Amino acid sequence: MRSLAITICLLFGLASTAAANVAKDERGWFCGTSEDWELASLRAGSKVVMNNFFYEEKSSAATNMTVLAIKYSVINRSGAKYRMSSQFVGYDKAGMVTFAISVSPVFQLVTEGASTSANDIYVDGPVLAGTAKICTAFAAQSM
Repeated sequence: MRSLAITICLLFGLASTAAANVAKDERGWFCGTSEDWELASLRAGSKVVMNNFFYEEKSSAATNMTVLAIKYSVINRSGAKYRMSSQFVGYDKAGMVTFAISVSPVFQLVTEGASTSANDIYVDGPVLAGTAKICTAFAAQSM
C-alpha cells in the first residue's frame, strides 16, 4: 500500500517548473505543442527532473513508413532508484489522435545520475506537422 501511495504522489505531484506553455489538463496529463515541450522541465518529487524533450520524424531503411522518435532526459538527484514510464499522445486541431507511444528509460529503471528515455514507432506518414497538441502522462515509483 505504501508503494501505491508513492506512485500516486509522484504521478500527481509532478510540477511544471519551466514548462513554457505546457500545462496540466483535467485528467492530470501535461499538454503543449512540440515547441512548448522543447522548453519544458518537469519534476517527480523534488529530485527527479525530466527535460530536453525531443520529437523527430525520419525515413525508415526497412519500410516506406515514417519513423516517429521521442526522447527526453531524466536526471535523478536522489539516492533512490525509480521504476518509470510515460505515455505520449498527439492530437490534431480537431482533437483527433495523430499518434500514441510509450517512452521509458532502459529496463524502465532510473538510477542516480542522468539517463535518456527513448522510443520510436512506425507511422503511415509524417504526423508531427499535423499535430497541434502533445499530451504526456508519467508514472514513477521509488524502489
